[in-house]
This record gives sequence, C-alpha cells and structure tokens, in this order.
Amino acid sequence: MPEGQLPELARSLRALGTQRDVAADAAHGAIFTPLLEARARAGTGSVDRALAALKGASLSSRIETLVIAAAVEGVVDPARVRALTAQAIELLDSLKKAFVDLDERAEAARTDSTGWDAWVDALRHVYAESDGACSALVALIASRDATRRSGSWFSRGSA
Repeated sequence: MPEGQLPELARSLRALGTQRDVAADAAHGAIFTPLLEARARAGTGSVDRALAALKGASLSSRIETLVIAAAVEGVVDPARVRALTAQAIELLDSLKKAFVDLDERAEAARTDSTGWDAWVDALRHVYAESDGACSALVALIASRDATRRSGSWFSRGSA
C-alpha cells in the first residue's frame, strides 16, 4: 500500500451521523466502535498493518459479541434473551458475508495494486453493510425497549 492510500471510509455512513437516542447510541457503539478503532490502527502504514488491523474474522466476531450484548441489555427473561440473540445474529448476516469477502481478498492485496484496490472495495462494502446493520440494530433495540415499556411482549387488543 502506498503511504496514505487507505481511504476515509466513515464519511458516507448514514447511521453514523444520525440523531442519537439510547437505541442509536448502543447500536453505534456495538457496530462502529470496532470498525473505527481498527481503521485508526491501520493508519497510513504498511499493507500488512492495514490487513492485520482490518481482519474481517476478528472484527466480525467482536461486532457480533457487542451487538448481542446491546440487543439483550437489561432483558432477564431467558426466552426473550434467546429471541433477541437470534434476531441480532440474523441482522448481521450481510455484514458477516462482507467480512468473509474482505478476508478472501487480503492475500491479493499484498501482491499488487489491483489486489489492493479490490480489497479496498471490499472494505467499502463492509462499511456500507455496517450502516445497514446499525439501522437494523437500532430498530431491534427500540422495539425491545417499547415492549419493555408496554409490559408485555404480545399486545392485547380490547375485547
């Protein structure tokens, strides 16, 4: 990687700049914090440094752990925890696929500029997918909180 060739990737993220509430703060922290920290570690150093900092498998695992924690925070009912965990994992499907693609392109990124460009495109796709996952997590957390406020998982109509 030529010095300074790792592009800025967070500017185009819609969810990163949205108005914040409790759900948005939790979702942003779970998804964007690991990505932005990894991007900062990658810096403008070598290709190996960038690839090590932005390793898809590691980031995917860390984000999944944080997303599940955010989704189930404050929930004590084991069945509800299982349901929210499953929903949280499901909303990460596209992002996980993007991380796999990123890792598949890593070796070629070491060899030439075409490989590097393909890896950077895959990284851009990771950031785009993280945007969608964040929005979905915000909705999941907001729904969880609305259910908690209503006092029931299932709403009952008047009879």
